[in-house]
Amino acid sequence: MTHRVLFVGIGGDYYTSGLITALRDTGVISFAAGVIDEHQDHSPFDCVPAHFSEGLFGDYNNFMDDGAGVSDQLYSEICSAEGGILRQMDRLVYEPLAHHRNHPFLGSFDDRRHLLFRHLRFWNKTLSELSLDAVVFHNVPHQVFDTVLYHMSKSRGIPTLIFSSVGVFRDSYFVSESIDEVGLLDLGARLRAVCTTDFIDIEERIQRDWTRVCNIVDSDGAAHVATNSYSLLRSIMNDGHIGGSQVTTRNVIKAFRRRFSMLRGRGPIDLMSLSRKRSRVRAVSRARREEQENVSVARLPEKFLYFPLHFQPEASTSARGRHYVELREVVASLASSMPNDVMLVIKEHPHQYEKLLPRPPGFFASLMALPKVHLVESSMPSAKLRKLSLGVVTVSGSNGFEVLATGKQVIAFGSAAWREAPGVWNVRSQADIESAVASMCTKLTRDRSEYLPFIARLKSATFLADYSDSRKGRTHQEDELLCRATRTNTLLVVQAWLRGLTSS
Repeated sequence: MTHRVLFVGIGGDYYTSGLITALRDTGVISFAAGVIDEHQDHSPFDCVPAHFSEGLFGDYNNFMDDGAGVSDQLYSEICSAEGGILRQMDRLVYEPLAHHRNHPFLGSFDDRRHLLFRHLRFWNKTLSELSLDAVVFHNVPHQVFDTVLYHMSKSRGIPTLIFSSVGVFRDSYFVSESIDEVGLLDLGARLRAVCTTDFIDIEERIQRDWTRVCNIVDSDGAAHVATNSYSLLRSIMNDGHIGGSQVTTRNVIKAFRRRFSMLRGRGPIDLMSLSRKRSRVRAVSRARREEQENVSVARLPEKFLYFPLHFQPEASTSARGRHYVELREVVASLASSMPNDVMLVIKEHPHQYEKLLPRPPGFFASLMALPKVHLVESSMPSAKLRKLSLGVVTVSGSNGFEVLATGKQVIAFGSAAWREAPGVWNVRSQADIESAVASMCTKLTRDRSEYLPFIARLKSATFLADYSDSRKGRTHQEDELLCRATRTNTLLVVQAWLRGLTSS
């Protein structure tokens, strides 16, 4: 049996060029549709129903909306996920294109519902006309249009295959059939076992990442981002990547040049754009003041769990966190489950302000209104907090994997990539949380040798690849290897998966 497949973000870029033709040659697909960027290669596909830029705000150029309403049956396909989809639209408010459309996207409830229903109508028409029987995603759906497509596919019984990567595992891709299964390794291990000798890999791929994380922990270094004190100048220059670097004259000039180049590439700068930028700076300053007003401890409690707040909006919470994208729900669930002598210490993510992404008014006050919660200054090093804590709490962030290297335990509220590692509590109920906290309070630690079977399993269940189409920071030789690996490994995985659908 051959399949009619929609590929989202795969098949038109440099790293996966030739993949669609190769899949046709193997006989597993008879029809291929693609959602790709405008500048990418359209020729391998039978049709390209949409580009990424069109999907962003539902501006589907070839979509003739007949104005028909969203029926009960159609709405039922996404109603259970509607709240999460509307929350994902937070990211759209900060897109430069949001305010350069005929009808600017301001993020109101009406804006969000209107966009959701337009996506529903478009993908209903597309799925019906193309008669697809499989959808392959290059990343965990989190850009709204792909999330709508994902839930509609699930509702209609159309199988989905999701490739996903996590920064802590460089050039390593997980594979799952649903968002809830991200980080589970059975499917990847099965697909790799079908043709183990054909995969292109780097022997030390996962071990290299584990060693790097262990070195960070052993040196008490920062995780992935610097924990400098907040700087308004860094916030204003954030797109120039001054980020965690020192605010020296040289670095500011370099950042300003990059920032100016980016702005020039976007076209004329209007007064409205400058006004919105100023509003964001003011909102960030307001959030920073609220944070400072709610910092509650001069020194750390004797016993505490550490919850580093997530950078938002981001896929780690808006896609892999379910309703725990609302971080207050994480804090409230923990606060009601801890012994009297154990506190919860939270800290703002260093990038939140530097990317000019303010927390909503009252965010910190709502957290501090909960019992047993302490807020520390965002410049306090995460290494110190990991070291002194009983363990770390996260939705699905990298801090969880880093604390494993200390031998301590982790509570994961979302679909974390390292969820099968020893010492990880994947909580789904209040009873789970209470058991996890009780275990952490025993101060049980693991020797690093206990993680070696998990590291080996990661190696055998993930794939060397890169779907970002970015070749920055690689030598020509490294790029050639990754290019060949992405094409070959993706072909083998998709081929094995589609054949498995046929046999089942």
